Amino acid sequence: MPLRPKTTLLTLGLTAALGIGAVLGMPLWQGYADRRADAARTAAGAALLVGEHARQTLAPADLLARQTRERIAELGLERFVTAPEEWQNTRRLAESLPSVAGIVVLDADGLLVFATSAFPAVVLDLANRPYFPEHRAGAAMVIGPPDALRPWDHAVVTVSHRLEDADGGFAGVVLAAVPVNHLRTVYATPAGQTAVTIALVRDDGVAVLREPETGAAIEPARLAALVDAALTGGGPDGAPEVVSPADGVRRFVAGRRIEGLPLVAVAGVAVSDALAPWRQQVHRSAWLFAGALAGFGLLTAAGWRGITAERDAREHADRAAAFTHTVLDALSTRVAILNADGGIIAANRAWCRFADRLGAPGAAWQPGGNLLALCEVAAGTGWESARSAADGIRAVIAGERDDYVLDHPGPAPEGVRWFNLRVQRAAVADHGSVLAVVSLEDISHVVQTREALLKSQDQVRRSEALYRTIAAGIPNGAVAVFDGDLRFRFADGRGLADLGLEPARIVGRTVGELFGADPGAVLEPLLRSALAGEPGEAEMVYRDRIHRLFAIPLPDAGQTGNAGLLLTQDITRLRRAQQAMESLNHRLAELSATDGLLGIANRRRFDTVLDSEWRRAARTGDPVGLLMVDVDFFKVYNDAYGHLEGDRCLKAIAAAVSAAATRPADLVARYGGEEIAVILPGTGISGARRVAGRIHENIRRLAHPFADSPLGNHVTVSIGAASLIPDNGTPAEALVAAADRALYLAKASGRNRTVEETGAVAA
Repeated sequence: MPLRPKTTLLTLGLTAALGIGAVLGMPLWQGYADRRADAARTAAGAALLVGEHARQTLAPADLLARQTRERIAELGLERFVTAPEEWQNTRRLAESLPSVAGIVVLDADGLLVFATSAFPAVVLDLANRPYFPEHRAGAAMVIGPPDALRPWDHAVVTVSHRLEDADGGFAGVVLAAVPVNHLRTVYATPAGQTAVTIALVRDDGVAVLREPETGAAIEPARLAALVDAALTGGGPDGAPEVVSPADGVRRFVAGRRIEGLPLVAVAGVAVSDALAPWRQQVHRSAWLFAGALAGFGLLTAAGWRGITAERDAREHADRAAAFTHTVLDALSTRVAILNADGGIIAANRAWCRFADRLGAPGAAWQPGGNLLALCEVAAGTGWESARSAADGIRAVIAGERDDYVLDHPGPAPEGVRWFNLRVQRAAVADHGSVLAVVSLEDISHVVQTREALLKSQDQVRRSEALYRTIAAGIPNGAVAVFDGDLRFRFADGRGLADLGLEPARIVGRTVGELFGADPGAVLEPLLRSALAGEPGEAEMVYRDRIHRLFAIPLPDAGQTGNAGLLLTQDITRLRRAQQAMESLNHRLAELSATDGLLGIANRRRFDTVLDSEWRRAARTGDPVGLLMVDVDFFKVYNDAYGHLEGDRCLKAIAAAVSAAATRPADLVARYGGEEIAVILPGTGISGARRVAGRIHENIRRLAHPFADSPLGNHVTVSIGAASLIPDNGTPAEALVAAADRALYLAKASGRNRTVEETGAVAA
C-alpha cells in the first residue's frame, strides 16, 4: 500500500533532520568534551609549575628566617644585634641567596633593631604591618602579601617568624623579604597561549599574590572556599568550574598544596576562553541546522494546508524530497539512508560521487544497493573491519544501540584510505519502519597527522615559548623536554652554563650519553616515572654542584609515554648554607651546657665565656669583673640537714645570685661544689662591689633557715671580688686567682661579707 502524501512528507523531513543533526551534533559534542579536558589539564599543569617555583623561591627565605630566630633564642636579642660576628654571618647568608632581598628583626614594640640592608633614618611604623599583630596574637609563621617595605625599591613578599622570650611571651619578629618580581617570573602567559590566572593563597584564605592583579579585595572565607574546590577537584574533567570572587569570571580551577609552606598554588582558565573556538563551531552548525529546520517547517506547513488535494500533496512531497536532497547534497560528508534490511534508499551527492569513482563495484553503492551485502563481500576478501561495520549497522537497526562509530581502513580509488563510519538509528512513527542514517567521512589526513605527532616528539603540545618563559624564571635553572627514549628534544635556561652544557650539545642526545652512569642512576628512574604519568622530584650531584630536579609528564591525546618536562635548579649555595648553619648550631649546642642541678651555666661554659670575654677586653681595653661566691659553713649545713636539703639550698642560692646579675652579658656559673662564679664583662671593681651587695641583699631576703650557723639562724655567703684590665701576656687565670684570694680573705675575716683585694666590705 503506497504511503500517503502526509506520511511521505513527514518521513522525509524527519529523516533529513535526523541525518543532519547526527552529522553535525556528534562532532560538536566531542569537541565540547575535548575543550573542557584541555582547559582542565592546562590549569592543573600551571598550578603544578607555579607551586614548585614558589616553593623553590620561598623555602630559602623561610629557612634563613627560621635559623635567625633560633640563633636569637640562644643568644638573646640584645647580644645578637651587638655581636658583629653574628649579624655579619646573617648578612653573608642573606647575600648568598638570590631569592632573598634581606633579613629584618623587630623588637616587641615593632622597632627596627637589625637589618641586612641599610634602612633610612626614619622608618615607617612596622608594628602596623599585617604580619606584626598576627605574630603578637600567637602566630608562629606568617607569609605576608606584597609590601613596599623600605629600603628596597620594589615590592617584597615577607616570610616572618615570631620571637619569644624565656617565658614564651612575644619578643618581636624576624622576617625575610622576597622580591615579588622573583615570584612573578613564571606567571606571564606567552603570546598565542590560553590565558591562565594564578594565585598564591595562605591556608587561612588570605591572598599572598595574584596574577593578573585586579586590585579588588577578596574576603578570605570566599577565597578559602575556592581553594578547597581547586584542591578537591570534581567536575567531569577533573577540574571544578567556579565563579572567581575577584572578577566574577567563571573558570576551570586546579590547586596544588606547596610542600613545607602554608600556601596553595591555584590556577584558573576562563571557561569563555576555553570554549570560544567550540562556540564558533556551534554557531556555524546552528545556522545550517536552523536553515534546514526552517525549510522543513515551511514545507510541512504547506503540505498540511494542501493535503486535501492528492496532486498538491505529491508536489509538496516532491519539493520536500528535493529540498532534503539539496541540503544533504550541500554536505561534504557522504550520507546515505538505509532501510531495515540495510538497503540504500537515499544518498547525497558526495556518497554517489564516491560510488562513481569506485567504477564497476561502485554501482552497488548507489541507491537501490545494499550496504550490508557490500560489507559481507568486503569481509570475504580480507577486510575484517567491514565485518565489524556490518555488525554495528545491524545492532543499530535492531535497536540494540542508538548509534555506532568506527574508524577503519578501506578501499578507495587512490588506494587504501581511512574512514570514519557513523550510524544513527531513526524510527518513523507513522508505520513503525526503522531507518538508519549512515555517514562516511575520509579521515586519512587526521590519521596521518596523528601518526606523525606520535612519531615526532618535536611536536609536543607545549610550545617552546612556554618552556623558554619557564626557563627564564628559574634562578640558576634550566628546562628540557625528553621523549620516550630519554632523548632530549629541547633545552634552555641559565643553569645550562653551570652544568657545562649548551642547548646544541644536549638536543638529540640521551641521558646516558650526556651524564654517564652515576648522575644517570638518578635521572633515568625520575624521567621514566614521568613518562609513566607520575611526576617526581630528586636531587643530583653533578660536577661538584647540587641540582634539584623535577619531572612531569607531557601526555598527548590522553596517552602516556610520549614526552616529559624536566626542570632543574642549582641549589648548591642553599645546601652549603644549610650545612654551615647546622654545623654552627651543633657546635653551639655542645658548648651551651648547663649545670644539671642548679640550672645555671656549668664549669665548661664558665671557662669558655671567661676566655672569650678576656680576649674581647684585651682588644677593647675594658675591665672584666669576677665574683667568687661561697656558702658559709655549707659542710655543717649538709651534716645537719642532709644532702637533699643541701641541694635545695644551693638551688635557692643560685637563683638569688642570678637575680643580682641582670645584664644579658653577665654569666652566673657553678664553679665547683658550693662555689658560684659571676663573670661581669666591662665592669670595674666598684661595679663588682654593687653586684655583690645585691647578692647579699637577695640572700638576706631569702632567709633560708640554718639553725646551726655560727653567724645566725640563716644561710649566708662570702664573696671574693676582683676586676682586671687584660694586657698582652696576662692570662684569664690571673683574674680567677685574684677573686679566689679575695674569697679566702672574706672567709678569714669572719665570713658573710665581700672582700676585694684592696679591703673588706661587711655584708
